[in-house]
Amino acid sequence: PRGESPPHTHPGTGAGEEFLAVLRTAAALGAPPPKNPVLCLRHFFDRLSRAYDKMLCFLFSLNVNSIYRFYTIVWNLIGKGQTKMKFLKKPIPLYLAVSLIVNVLTYNGTRLLTHGLHHYDMTTAVDGCVPFLPWTIVIYLGCYVFWVVNYAMGCRQDVEEAEHFLCAECFAKLICCICFLLLPTTNIRPEIMGTGFFDNAMRWLYRTDPADNLFPSIHCLTSWFCVIAVRKQKAVPVWYKALSVVMALAVCISTLTTRQHVLADVFAGVLLAEASYWFVLKTGWLTGYRRLMRRLCRLKEKKEVTNG
Repeated sequence: PRGESPPHTHPGTGAGEEFLAVLRTAAALGAPPPKNPVLCLRHFFDRLSRAYDKMLCFLFSLNVNSIYRFYTIVWNLIGKGQTKMKFLKKPIPLYLAVSLIVNVLTYNGTRLLTHGLHHYDMTTAVDGCVPFLPWTIVIYLGCYVFWVVNYAMGCRQDVEEAEHFLCAECFAKLICCICFLLLPTTNIRPEIMGTGFFDNAMRWLYRTDPADNLFPSIHCLTSWFCVIAVRKQKAVPVWYKALSVVMALAVCISTLTTRQHVLADVFAGVLLAEASYWFVLKTGWLTGYRRLMRRLCRLKEKKEVTNG
């Protein structure tokens, strides 16, 4: 029924060990696939769904040091030693680790508190006019590559602008956390009747991603921050800045055509990104963020010296 709180699945204990076991053997995810092509495709998405659940549990089991080491490896692969931040040898991985933790706590952690509460449906008549297009799941899920690339570019710009970008992103996620707690939202998803590839992909998406934490849209928020990350950089070509805008708008549209969000979620996500970017600069948030991150970096440096 409309407005009812959607079901949730919460991670259990020992999630990290269980996830690593899954990575070691594909057989841990299920029996051999059936010969029927349709059943084989459904079997594939079932296995993918279970892997996603275990990955989510794994993220909950991680500590800051593990995430820091992971981002250090990724950062070195992108290009070692190119950051201009001078107050620590390699601060960016820690910055991104904090952003990841804030994101996980905002999107997944709030579900632990809003489970069982009344969820509001913000669907309007205009949303009903938007066509349901299962193939746009390619854009909806493919945007993660777009996020990684533009966030990396955003972190490689001038030190002050990089901190401004990351501070605004963290602040926006905190506002999302407040919205998710005070105004839990949901929507009614369509019943998928088809048996094609994209239909099965949509079933998997609906099964793994509950219809909650919709307002504002994290997808639209993050995609627009990808635009903010590159638009002031002189080294970035104009064509790529324009492409980033097109990609962000495409992601926003895909959230509607996959019925993952409604118009109110989309506009709120984009507006929150711009408002946060302006707000942290005009207030003392950016200064406080810089002090906090420098302190964390110094603590991390002392720990590495002690352990070394």
